[in-house]
Amino acid sequence: MSADGLTQEAVYLLDWIWTHTVQPEWPAREQRLRADVVARTSRLSVDGWAGVFPDLAGTMQWLGDGRLRVDDYPAPPLPLDRAEQLVFVPAHCVRGWVVWDQPTRFGMVYPARGILADAALPAPDGLDRLIGSNRAAILRRLGTPVSTSHLAALTGLSLGSVSDHLRVLLDSGVVTKRRSGREVLYWRTALGATLADATTDAPARHRPADQG
Repeated sequence: MSADGLTQEAVYLLDWIWTHTVQPEWPAREQRLRADVVARTSRLSVDGWAGVFPDLAGTMQWLGDGRLRVDDYPAPPLPLDRAEQLVFVPAHCVRGWVVWDQPTRFGMVYPARGILADAALPAPDGLDRLIGSNRAAILRRLGTPVSTSHLAALTGLSLGSVSDHLRVLLDSGVVTKRRSGREVLYWRTALGATLADATTDAPARHRPADQG
């Protein structure tokens, strides 16, 4: 096969993969990647690099003095003293990997967080009784950033209803938000996480009529 023929075959294969395996679900995948970036940026602002790296991969650790340990392999370190670019790329993968173009460009591809939550999460009775089942359902799904439209899809509520509940949760200080491109993403604050965790193991009791 000629070089031109090989190029055409490669282009056809890549186009087929995109059209049949990636494109149909790309909106959800893109939302997941955007949300991951927002979540980790927020973590960076609170905990610094030392708090971000272990969450990217269990073996990663910020050692200080410009040193980053990526894995436990006994390989010599890649010199970063002349690095001009260090990028971190979320991907839909199980395990990450490193990339480089020495001596100035380095990167880390890491697994994005699984924010596309299961539509049937456990329902802690105490949280439902405290704030109403609909608001509880929303709060339980905000461990990582999620958009209004995706919350509507997960909960089965209308966009208007989700927006109303989010407004109450925002005013209560249990949820925060940040814009990412054309979307606004919401996730739990420390108070919201404490509230959700504290009611997860509450004993089951009689549940009154829905307040949410």
